[in-house]
Amino acid sequence: MARYLGIDFGQRRVGIAISDPTITIAQPHSTINYFSLKKLVSEIISLTRTYDINKIIVGLPLNLKGKDSIKTEEVRQFADLIRSHTDIPVMLFDERLTTVEVQKLLILFGKRPSKSRNIIDQLAAQRILQTYIDREKR
Repeated sequence: MARYLGIDFGQRRVGIAISDPTITIAQPHSTINYFSLKKLVSEIISLTRTYDINKIIVGLPLNLKGKDSIKTEEVRQFADLIRSHTDIPVMLFDERLTTVEVQKLLILFGKRPSKSRNIIDQLAAQRILQTYIDREKR
């Protein structure tokens, strides 16, 4: 059964989440530390094969007013780079405040966000993917 893959794209790290086979629940998967976009895309394509991914959802960091920012353009270019290496649909999905929400949640549970960067990226990817799945099922 096919799954969805969620991505929280960052300057040095990328959070990855993967849905269950019924595309109902998003689960944190991993954090990829990268120095080369080419290598990063290669790792993502490898994940799509391993997990039989049939849709990729990339978090789009719009500003609070819903407008593009410098980071938004970087993410659009990253999504285009993935598209150039696969036939799997790559969707952009509004990710406003997902990282902030995850950081607040970690604090609530007594964790320090500064010591939890990798899990923050994974949980942000999970939040992006779960919100996408929930909206798609409506």
